[in-house]
Amino acid sequence: MSKKDSYKSDIQIEDYGTSISNPVLLSSIRAGYNFCDKLKNLDEDLEYTRRGSNYSPGFDKPVDAYDFKHFGKAFCTVYIYAYHSENIEEVPQPFLALDEEPEFLTSILQEFEITDEEGGDPEALLEALINDEKEDPPSREELFTYLVRNILTKHGKNAPATNITLVTWNDEDQEMLMSQIHELEVSALLEHLVLREWEDYLKRTHRPNREFFVQSFFPSYHHSKLTPFLPKRAQDQNLEVQKAYNRLLQMINSIQFFAEEDFRERIESEHGDLSLLKQCTTKFCVLLLHSDFSGHSHIDFWLDADIFEMLNMKTANTFLRNIYELTPGLDEQITCRSFTSDCEAWFRNMKEEAKYGDEHRLVKAEEPDKDIDL
Repeated sequence: MSKKDSYKSDIQIEDYGTSISNPVLLSSIRAGYNFCDKLKNLDEDLEYTRRGSNYSPGFDKPVDAYDFKHFGKAFCTVYIYAYHSENIEEVPQPFLALDEEPEFLTSILQEFEITDEEGGDPEALLEALINDEKEDPPSREELFTYLVRNILTKHGKNAPATNITLVTWNDEDQEMLMSQIHELEVSALLEHLVLREWEDYLKRTHRPNREFFVQSFFPSYHHSKLTPFLPKRAQDQNLEVQKAYNRLLQMINSIQFFAEEDFRERIESEHGDLSLLKQCTTKFCVLLLHSDFSGHSHIDFWLDADIFEMLNMKTANTFLRNIYELTPGLDEQITCRSFTSDCEAWFRNMKEEAKYGDEHRLVKAEEPDKDIDL
């Protein structure tokens, strides 16, 4: 590039990811595996294994090597430096040519003549395909992939240097698209989100690849990403719900600080699935902030069946009263899921999970602000 694009990272693109001296720059080991999975999903005949790691001049930590095979034959090695400050996911050059049919495969196919089996019944073949899908239904991630790909096709979105043939979008295609949205139980606003993220992707990449974008969409998707497409009133309400969650969390901290030692710990969690925003898990209650399929925020809470024994009667009653006093005007956004849950067992499980994942963290109660009154 003769002029540096302000949206794109200043990297050497020519052999990006295929040279140990110019590895893919990512922010974690997990991001490395995710990146390789996205590359693998560009073609069902790709596979990869992690060879190991080695040091390279200019990098203070090791560079990981992943060997890819295509149709069982050596394809290329992808080098990843997993200690960068951000993820710079450029598709390495060898993967950009995957749309071209391998020469050895072409020669093999030319030796065969494709014919219909005797007595072949098209309707029977279609029924067999339907039955096969019922026995082995596509995963949610696969359904998302089909949907995103169809949205891009509908709007004629294609990446440069690819040989994807665009088709004319008709009423049947639109009906199929809406059926996919309904099957996934997501909002039609998803279409706007896909198009916005596609344009953002084109701005930040040197070598755009439509299929790589499609494969990347689901792992980073969250219902809260739909919020910017909601009416302003709904966006403002989401902010109020999130503020209410923070007030409730402060109240829980206050209760824990003055409670017996056994109840002073909690697990705080973030983004565990497509809807979870934040969660607070204690032995006596669970508080959940989540975004529904349309991008609207809600708070759910569960109370342990023995909450009046865990806390004293006065504190428990004050807790219940404050749940609604701290969330004025949000009656429809606050839901009590159960008064008889086993929150203590829930807490023990979450505490164990907190040992192995950074999406959960163990927190001990701190002295509350003076303006918190219980």
